[in-house]
Amino acid sequence: MDVRHIIGVLKSAFRKRVKTPLGRWNLDNHTQTKLKINYANEDHCGSCGEYIVQKQQFEIVKQEQQQKEETYMYMIGHQELPSKK
Repeated sequence: MDVRHIIGVLKSAFRKRVKTPLGRWNLDNHTQTKLKINYANEDHCGSCGEYIVQKQQFEIVKQEQQQKEETYMYMIGHQELPSKK
């Protein structure tokens, strides 16, 4: 080791470091980061398709809820609904 190497190491140790964005994993906000993680897991998972299964289950629950609401609206009739002002 020579003197120039030691001086270079000391300079780099005390230099301000700029946080470099890590491309896809740049932490912008929590929601966006979670979405990126889910997409990455889906990319690596391949055939398991867990993300798709979760989305399909969510859609099924959403459709069932909408169907219940429509049935309720049919049962009470449109006359019973409060008027919107």
